[in-house]
Amino acid sequence: MGLPGNVAAAAYFVVAEATTNAAKYAQASHATVSVRRQNGAMVVEVRDDGIGGADPAEGSGLRGLADRVSALDGQLEVHSEAGGAPPSGPASMRVVLAEDSVLLRQGFALILEQAGLQVVGQTGDAHDLVRQALDLHPDAAVVDIRMPPTDTTTACGPRCGSGGTCQGRGC
Repeated sequence: MGLPGNVAAAAYFVVAEATTNAAKYAQASHATVSVRRQNGAMVVEVRDDGIGGADPAEGSGLRGLADRVSALDGQLEVHSEAGGAPPSGPASMRVVLAEDSVLLRQGFALILEQAGLQVVGQTGDAHDLVRQALDLHPDAAVVDIRMPPTDTTTACGPRCGSGGTCQGRGC
């Protein structure tokens, strides 16, 4: 991402502290880390399947991270309800579903939700798929690759600036 050293170091410490806390205190068996640029800022997100209850006001580790991030004009947000997911089950995956046939799309959504996935968006259009992916930040997209306007590569390419292909950049 070409980040200044102090920003990269802060991101490292956020991830290290969050994953350590997830394993040590939240009894998490699974954690995911994502790093992305959003509106010119770096967003680091750590999710886990632990029991929750983290509170920056309670522990020195999270309070220290909040101070470190704040010194860079950043913000640390902690969303951790006590009594969260049990340690035995993974966190729900957030999915955007893209299929131009309404009947198929509704059927896929029902199957995905019954399997424990959270369908956060649905669309029948490739351009709207790109918009929803940018707005909703899903963990995955289930996509009909021959969806209008012509195919998802055509809709995705201009956003990536790659002349029609995403080249693994996660449009």
